[in-house]
Amino acid sequence: MSKVIIYADHVGGGRFGVSRARPTDEVLKYFTIDEVAQKDVPAPEWIFKVPDDKAKFAPQRKAFDEQEEIDYASLRLDANRECIIHVRLDSVLGVELHEVLKDDQGNKIKPDDVRWVEYGYKIIDESLIPKTPFFEALEVDPALLTDGKGNATNDFPESAIRRVNAELEAKQREAERVAAAEQAKKDKEAVEKAKQQLIDEGYTNERS
Repeated sequence: MSKVIIYADHVGGGRFGVSRARPTDEVLKYFTIDEVAQKDVPAPEWIFKVPDDKAKFAPQRKAFDEQEEIDYASLRLDANRECIIHVRLDSVLGVELHEVLKDDQGNKIKPDDVRWVEYGYKIIDESLIPKTPFFEALEVDPALLTDGKGNATNDFPESAIRRVNAELEAKQREAERVAAAEQAKKDKEAVEKAKQQLIDEGYTNERS
């Protein structure tokens, strides 16, 4: 079973986002990887499952409104096939998601296979995140991300932001280095040209 990464606008305190109120069992019954609850209850907006033979997310059918598909971003993942679940602010209050999520066979997902990441840029509990390969799996091209309705969004993983910023800084440093080298070369050439001009005009370094 693929590991699960859960995005949330905000979640309660605790190791896996435990908060004060807990949804009813009726709500939790629909809270699986493959379905998105669309009744009169708080529910995730998007839930994705990574197919075994593809390194991108497949759109899943919504549980109640019978929409054929939901919009999704084609995210590049590594071989770990980690899933990302994006949920709204009110959809997970009081839930320990590792007690709720189930895999294709109906088995509960182990707590160690669940990772919480706050929607936006802040990692809630970095101790839950392996140093490798979790960040690599989340490094995506922000141009590919949508908000679930086909609209572009600038909200993307902190690791991607760090990576992009690091790349931009590296490019800027390299550009500055090249510019400095070119300027130094021009300065040297200007000095040599000035020296040659003085020589051509009959000047020397020797005093007469």
